[in-house]
Formats: sequence, C-alpha cells, structure tokens
Amino acid sequence: MTLADNRIRKLVILGDGMAAWLSANVLAHVLAAQQVHICVAESGGEIDVDTFGPCVSTLPSIDLMHKLLGIDESTFMRRTNATFKLGTKLTGWVKQAESYFEPFGETGVNFEGIPFHHYWLALGGKEQAALSDYALSAVAANLGKFSHPLADTTSVLSTMAYGYHFDAALYTQMLRERATKHGIERLKGELTTVTHSDNGFVESLVLECDLRVPGDFFIDCSGPQGLLIAQALETGFEDWSPLLPCDRAISVSSRSADPLMPYTSATARAAGWQWRIPLQHSTDNGYVYSSRHVSDQDAAATLLANLDGSVRGEPRHQSFRSGRSAKFWNKNVVAIGGAASGLEPLASTGLHLVQRSLLRLIELFPDKSCAAGEATEYNRLMSSECERMRDFLLLHYALNGRDSAFWKDCRAMGLPPLLQRKIEHFRNRGRVVDYDEETFKPPSWAAVFLGQDVRPRCRDPLLDTVPPQQIATMLLRMKTAIRQAAEAMPTQRTYLAKIGAAAPVTID
Repeated sequence: MTLADNRIRKLVILGDGMAAWLSANVLAHVLAAQQVHICVAESGGEIDVDTFGPCVSTLPSIDLMHKLLGIDESTFMRRTNATFKLGTKLTGWVKQAESYFEPFGETGVNFEGIPFHHYWLALGGKEQAALSDYALSAVAANLGKFSHPLADTTSVLSTMAYGYHFDAALYTQMLRERATKHGIERLKGELTTVTHSDNGFVESLVLECDLRVPGDFFIDCSGPQGLLIAQALETGFEDWSPLLPCDRAISVSSRSADPLMPYTSATARAAGWQWRIPLQHSTDNGYVYSSRHVSDQDAAATLLANLDGSVRGEPRHQSFRSGRSAKFWNKNVVAIGGAASGLEPLASTGLHLVQRSLLRLIELFPDKSCAAGEATEYNRLMSSECERMRDFLLLHYALNGRDSAFWKDCRAMGLPPLLQRKIEHFRNRGRVVDYDEETFKPPSWAAVFLGQDVRPRCRDPLLDTVPPQQIATMLLRMKTAIRQAAEAMPTQRTYLAKIGAAAPVTID
C-alpha cells in the first residue's frame, strides 16, 4: 500500500456544540488540499466545552482561530451579542470586600531582566498602589473603556490584550453555518452503536434509523459523557475532584446594566464563587459551588440575591466533574472539549483548550495507521497543559483568606508537587517558576499571588543596586501615562457602535 493510499480520507466529528463546529471549520481549512471528507454527526450533549451558562468568556488566544478562519471581528460580535474582555476582576477571595484584577496584556515593564512586580514590591506594594494600576487593560476595564491595542510598541496602547464575552448558542450557529457553506456534511441523530475493526479502532458510528457513518479518524466532541473516548474505547478518567471540589453550577440571565464593563467578574461566596459575564443586551450570571457545602436551593437563593438586573428566564442547574481523560488520543479517536477534560470556568480556558488541541492535532496529523508515537506525544503535551491549567485554578482556592467551611477545606487540601514548588519559590523571593506547556505566563501567576496577599520573605537581590527614588519616579510616570491613556478611550458601548459591532436590540 502506498503512502497516498494510506491517507485519511474521511474524518468524522461527533458532537453538536462549539468544540465540534470549531473543529470542523479549522480542520476543513487546514486539510482542504488533502481532500479529506469531513462529517459532523450531531449526537451527544451540546455542552462540549466549559460553558456552565449560555455565555462564554475567552482568553485573547481565540483571535488566532478567528484570523485563521477569516472571521470578521465586527460581524462576529454583532451576531453573537459580544463584548470585549480585558481580564477578570476577583472580589472577596481574601477579604470580603477586597478586589484584585487579573489583566490581559502587560503589567508594567521588566527592566534589566527583573520582572515588574519586584519593583512594585520594593516601592511598598499595594500600600502605595494596586499592582493593576500599572496594567492598561485593568485600568481601562475598571473605567468601562475600550479601544483596540496599537501595533506601535513605543505606545502604551500596545500593552493591552483582550478576549471576548459572547452568546454560546449564537456562536455555535455561526460556526455551523460557516462549516456547511464550505461543504462539511451534517448528519443528525442520536448515536446508537459504535462498530470496531479487528485492531480495536472505531470503524463507524450508527445513528438512529440505522444510519451508518464510517470513518478513518474520529473526533469526540460529545461533551463530558465522552461517547467515543470514554464509553466506546473505555479509556478511563483521571478524577481531580479532590483538588477542585466544586461540582455544581447554577446560571441565569439578567437584564444588562450600564456602564457595559469589559471584564468578567468572579466573586467569592460561602461555598464557591459567582460569575458575571456582560453581553451587549443581557448579563450571564452563575454560581459554581460544592454540593457538599451548600444545597441547590441555598445556592440558587444566593445567586438570585446578588444580581445587578432583573431575571430573564429560569435558572439552569448543572453538575460536573473536574478531571481529564486518561488519554486524549486513543487508537483512531481524539477527544476535544468536554470529552477530553473538565475544568470549571474561572480561568476561561474552554475554547483555548479546544484551540490548543486542534493545533497539536494538525502538527501530529496521522495517516490511517495512527502511529503510537504521534498519539503518545499528543497525550504528553495535552496532559501537561491541562495539569498546568488545573494548578492555576487551584492556586486561587489554596491561597484564599475566607472563613467558611468550604474555604477552610480548600486551604487544607494537599497540593500537586509542581504547584507546591511554585508557591514556595514565590514565597521565598517572589519568583515565578515557569514550567513547560504553561497557558498562563508569570505575570498572571504573580497577579494571583499578590492579589491574594502572598508576600515574599526576601526581596530580589538584583534590586539592591537600584536607588528607591529611581523606582518611585519610574513607577509614577508609568502609572500616570496608563491612567491618561485609559481615560482618553471611549466607553465600550460607544466603541462597539463606532466599529459596527453593536448587536441589534431584541424585544423579550
């Protein structure tokens, strides 16, 4: 058999959500020259990434996928009721009314190879100014302002970065329309049977009405149930619930409020935390909590008592489990989205993980033999990245300063060795250890450490030769320039209208 004969000819994607249709669009674009027939079998849950409500909050990396696919930003935002996101504001994770910001983009400037937060600490830390006062994304977000970053690196406006908030159903619809327009086959029907070849590979899916869907390679986007990776192939699951104890979420929409703030809110509650995601004409609210520490009824009461606008629709309850598939790639099946891993939405990693999965699959794309080395490398990379994401989430819980039983239990749990090592390094001299496959870089980790009141025991010795007055002058100039730049920006709602991204108002 020649190499050409062994090429993958038919690729089947199982699922009916964002992961499935984003996968279809990206793979169709990249594999166009290979003449691979792509089919999406719409079976399985629609919740195929970490969406616990009707809306999605993203990292800036989604822009890479949109540019690859040629998705126009203003059109996308108008169609999905989207807003810009400059980071996340966390309230009450240490003290009841105290907040800190995890911004996208740059915080300060690293001089002489020394990370900026060391200069901030040397000047007195939060006693003289919040760390986020030196991040344009954070200052603009707190003012409700937005404009696109500039490419000119000499301008303070180049230091911003942004993601989005958008309606999950509208986004999925947009991706589905785009995919079918470009020739991707769409089949509907519940999965009834999975057939296997002699080597254990998946051979075909059988949908209701005995519709048989054969394939050479399969992408499982069926959500947490993992119809292929978990059920058909019995791959196994690594349970992280002892580390991330939240296992329930309740969500509800409310009417939007002005000003339209360009950030996600994450407010600590007695048994978990509450999100607030602003869209142009509504707000998505939710409470992620531990069912061992609060009942569903009390969780709902807490959520409904802490809304900024009147309720729209009925609250939706959902259970979930934190962890990952024992293998992301098993035989001729790759799991993407919720079938691959389950992480709560605090760090907004769902679509980022889908993107990373697709990019790595493209790099290691197999032929029909699905060589073991390709799957092994894919599994190594994805396992490492998921575990580093898990540790970033866990950091928020481990360093909390609250007094309820839930939060005390979080402080008492054992930590993975790599995370424990990272915490000890920061507590010693304020240095952030940067491991391989990190989604969140040192400034993001430093923002959490310092936002949750972890102060290094010793200062960086490289600062001993820098005069304090020089540091004070440098930081004052920086803070002033950032504040002036943020104040000069338009409000987010004004900017959306200016660039043609304002969504049409719908009447309830």
